[in-house]
Amino acid sequence: MERCISRLCNRLDRKRYSPTVISFSSIGSADHWITTEGVERVGLGFGGGNNPKLIIRLAKELRDRKIDVAHSHNWGSLLETSIATRLSKTNHVHSERGTVLNHLGAPEWKVRLRAHLATAALRRTNQVLTVANHTADVLRRYCPRVSNRIKVIGNGVDPILSNDGADLRERFGVKPDEILVGSVSRLVDVKNLHCLIDAMNKATRQSPKLKLAIVGEGPNRTALESAVQEYRLSEKVIFAGMQERPDAWFDAFDVFVNCSISEGISQALLESLSKGIPSVVTDVGDHGMIVRSPVPSGIVVPSRDHEMMAEGLVRLASDEDERVQLGKAALEKYNQQFTIEAMVENHSRVYRSVVNGKLTPC
Repeated sequence: MERCISRLCNRLDRKRYSPTVISFSSIGSADHWITTEGVERVGLGFGGGNNPKLIIRLAKELRDRKIDVAHSHNWGSLLETSIATRLSKTNHVHSERGTVLNHLGAPEWKVRLRAHLATAALRRTNQVLTVANHTADVLRRYCPRVSNRIKVIGNGVDPILSNDGADLRERFGVKPDEILVGSVSRLVDVKNLHCLIDAMNKATRQSPKLKLAIVGEGPNRTALESAVQEYRLSEKVIFAGMQERPDAWFDAFDVFVNCSISEGISQALLESLSKGIPSVVTDVGDHGMIVRSPVPSGIVVPSRDHEMMAEGLVRLASDEDERVQLGKAALEKYNQQFTIEAMVENHSRVYRSVVNGKLTPC
């Protein structure tokens, strides 16, 4: 999410917009990703949980800074921003980017309560945005009374221009004739990287030249490393950890993989498209639609099915011509649908419509 916000702030037209990033806690990684001048960053210094003082402080910031449009992101900021914008009389746009209302794994009563609260808050927004059609469908199911104000604006990413792949492969001991499968994600339950390790255990028996690089960090790393040791895959799996420039890894990958059990649209998948990398992805969110149509750019497998994922990896590892063909389709999809310019322009149109009074709350 922070990367999406940073990209948007970096590319908005400064002749028309003056963006400010307000974090309920601290700016954190967003500060590093904001690379253009003129973007104010404000950390409010509050921790987790609902806090009336946070709402009052946020309303004051919006009022004092004369913010025209407050754009909140995901369930974690919706309620507080909804109240603060009412207090400060600020326009409000809200985006749901992934797991709607943080429903994954939550008890049904909690999801229903959140849906009730979210409906009340979203009816007061000027516009509700989602990054994926699947996310929009889930939101309509939970909050049907706001269906008419939901708009889908797909994520956009900058093209991957790095040419450091050969150096990375050499540094981590990946031979030129080996097929490097790459995952770029947080090491958390929803990414289901245990399924990927299981798939690699099966796939490497049929395709010994397969290797896996997991780029990212998270609480599941120790358990994943234990699984790799148990399967005796230490020479086949690279834990690259948190990288200052994860984009450089895409130049090293032969195949991109995403094995999430819940997703809107993976940023890493879009980045792999921009580099022309074929993919194996689970059929969650909009991934199936993106990879399958209008022409295939990879292989789609059922979520949580490590055997089907292994089959997909083996298939691409054994057929260079298919990898090349799928990679060309991936790059074409990126250029047609997922550029950063298209994403920024679509958001800009929403902001202009809100400020001009064309999009108003209920």
